[in-house]
Amino acid sequence: MEGASYVNIDRKDISVGPVISSGACRNKVCRATWTLASSEKTVAVKVCNNFHEDEVLILAKLKHANVIEFFGVVKPASAIDSYMIVTEYAEQGSLYDVIRQHRDNWPEYRQNRWMRWAQDGAKALEYIHQKGYQHGDVKSPNYLVTHDDTLKICDFGISRKWDFTISTVTNRGSYPWMAPEVFGNVADDSKSERKPCKVTTKSDVFSYGVVIWEMISGKAPYPDKVGFHIYKAVVERNERLQIPCDFPEHQQISDLLSKCWQANYKERPSMQKILRDLADIENGQRKTVGTSDNVPDAVAGPQTTPGVQQQTDAMQHFMSQEEPKEKRQKRMEETEGTNAATGGIPTTTAAAAAQLQPLPQLPQTRMPTHRTQPNDSGGDKNSNENPTGTLDDRSLYGISRYIAPRDLLPLSLQLGLSSAEFSQVEADHPQDFVRQTFSILVMWRNNLPHDVNQKEAFCVALEKVGRKDLAMQLANRSFELI
Repeated sequence: MEGASYVNIDRKDISVGPVISSGACRNKVCRATWTLASSEKTVAVKVCNNFHEDEVLILAKLKHANVIEFFGVVKPASAIDSYMIVTEYAEQGSLYDVIRQHRDNWPEYRQNRWMRWAQDGAKALEYIHQKGYQHGDVKSPNYLVTHDDTLKICDFGISRKWDFTISTVTNRGSYPWMAPEVFGNVADDSKSERKPCKVTTKSDVFSYGVVIWEMISGKAPYPDKVGFHIYKAVVERNERLQIPCDFPEHQQISDLLSKCWQANYKERPSMQKILRDLADIENGQRKTVGTSDNVPDAVAGPQTTPGVQQQTDAMQHFMSQEEPKEKRQKRMEETEGTNAATGGIPTTTAAAAAQLQPLPQLPQTRMPTHRTQPNDSGGDKNSNENPTGTLDDRSLYGISRYIAPRDLLPLSLQLGLSSAEFSQVEADHPQDFVRQTFSILVMWRNNLPHDVNQKEAFCVALEKVGRKDLAMQLANRSFELI
């Protein structure tokens, strides 16, 4: 345990309250109060009957808006005490419980929620898979709903790096969500036979299809079947859950879930593809050109339009006058530092800020963006008419120098970019992190609606990925002076 990369919380600082839920291996989750230096924080505490350090080591590495936030571990004070895992508290409980509570009026309740939840849950899995992990137990009880209806995944008790095998007994409570390959060779549910079975990222995809089905149907999967009978239906008879006929996007969601539920796991889509399909459904624009995971043409390579060329020229101007490599490396190492008092959230140090030099003057060139639209008189209505909240290239480049490498991928996803777009930018600018960051921020800004306050939107995204420190810093000072 010594030297593990997570925070150890003093047991006397945690006041355990009522039980919220109980699960496998007699573990239970309680609401608790964590007493900090000058305040109290409501948290969730998992009291572990069987503590596995792997779970907290994984949690400590995952920082994403749709992954439950991990604060630390409470060690046993005596032989009769248990380890406790301290995490963010989600006020509404699990997605499974929310659906059950609102089942009577689910069509109305889901109307403004299901798509956001579906995308939240998919973003969480996309991020986890990008990190090289499989969750291994994707189901609605393992998705939590916060006070603002954000969906976050939790319970990494059987998560692993890369593909792995588990016992069917380990996952017994998850039969309704399990992919065919995860059942192994189940012979009889009454026997505790330990049958090995393979888990991959595509096993998570199958299970997530069931979670989406729950979101749109408002029902529990296979409520009239027990484990062995679910195995017979899913594996031997290749049966699948039925999409409600009265669901508005019936055909589109049927197409998506049929891909997720392919018997051959190799034929299932990636989470990136699922996110793109969900976006198409949301926009009412189904794609008609295949199902590959190829990067969209819009981000496949450099463009040669005059506006984009001006943008490229401006970026080259900035890069040609950036700080020396040695100074930048030292600054980024300091920025990567963590503050134990904030549960491991990266902070921007005063020393790092002190090293930042004023930026060179931007050439007097107006950069055309998506924010420029015609007005009633036939002229251009440029964002300069309402400069409050606007981020120009100079500001974005300054911000890029504050973003730590570990934050860029989750921030990109929070800003609405796909992992494919992120990978393309990495490929376009290898070994140049500031250039990568600047390119991503420009891409995000240029696709924002005209009436969005860019500063506020960016600060919200920073807070979502755990960079509240930087969001506050940016909100309280002029972006142009960064």
